[in-house]
Amino acid sequence: NKLLCTWHVQKNWTLQGRKKIKDKTQEKEILRRLGLMLKATEEIDFTSIKDCLIRHLQELQEDNFLGYLTKYYLADQARGESWAHCYRKHAGINTNMHLAAIHRILKYSYLNGKSVQRLKSCLDALDKS
Repeated sequence: NKLLCTWHVQKNWTLQGRKKIKDKTQEKEILRRLGLMLKATEEIDFTSIKDCLIRHLQELQEDNFLGYLTKYYLADQARGESWAHCYRKHAGINTNMHLAAIHRILKYSYLNGKSVQRLKSCLDALDKS
């Protein structure tokens, strides 16, 4: 199975939302609805949230952002299966939670909350502790 990382999907939505959503007062609400759609564990919930979100974007006339979502994330069911949690139930993995936990431990316990760009810097911090 080809699965997209939840964190990267949400990051892309946020970045593109900042660029493409005209009504900045609605940006937070749109991203909240996208998060609900992403994390829905039942297909019927996913579909209803998706349909509601599409109607909401059409009402707001956010055609640019809706076009982006349709092209890259909602084009067909196969594309949705690569990122939506409702299609991952039987994949037998949940790597995002494990990777996020490891990242949090490294960042806050060993790197004092700093982000590092190079693996060597991270390894040096681990060696020192």
